[in-house]
Amino acid sequence: MLPVLPQSDNGCRHSQRHSERDFGQPRPPGDPSSEIPWFNTQVKEAKRERRAAELKSNKTGLHVHREIFISARNRFNSVVSSVKRQHYLSKLSSAGAPCKSLSRVQVVQNNAARLIFKKKKTTSVSPLLKELHWLPIAERIDYKTCVLCFNSILNIAPQYLKELFSLYQPKRKLRSSDDSMILKVPRMNLKSFGDRAFSSYAPRIWNSLPEEIRNIEKLESFKK
Repeated sequence: MLPVLPQSDNGCRHSQRHSERDFGQPRPPGDPSSEIPWFNTQVKEAKRERRAAELKSNKTGLHVHREIFISARNRFNSVVSSVKRQHYLSKLSSAGAPCKSLSRVQVVQNNAARLIFKKKKTTSVSPLLKELHWLPIAERIDYKTCVLCFNSILNIAPQYLKELFSLYQPKRKLRSSDDSMILKVPRMNLKSFGDRAFSSYAPRIWNSLPEEIRNIEKLESFKK
């Protein structure tokens, strides 16, 4: 299980978007890829249509409005399923996502959980996520990030990923020298962006794991 990391007041990790093509460099403001690609107007519209159809169906009780609501609900479920299949903010494109985007996707996940169990909006979502075996978005990002680090250390990750990480080798004998699974955290030129890039963010998340977890040898065991 991943350790709990410092969070901001709204429960999100302090992180910044990055580019898969150039780790450590911010995306230009005009770049369309600067936004989370799968959280778009389609998700918002599907949610809005489902809510409007539900209110009208409850108000009139007519069969035709009930059918419209069912259709809108199915469309919303399809959009949510599509988001879920992409593991929300999985792998490289997710680790640098801004907190605002994480909050939006967390709302989608919370609504999906309440929808599955047919719970009210005011229902606490934590027990529902636990029963569904869904990690919260921020924890899911950390989990996928650590899996990528694990694969890179074991040389089963793509070459471009393995090139991002290297094991820490102290110049002199230290108490922590016996821990051979610590990753080197690169120094970045830009404090505001560089330290939040994937190449810097991932090693820090990995190093925060307990030593016994970092020394696991099999991927299946590590994922547990």
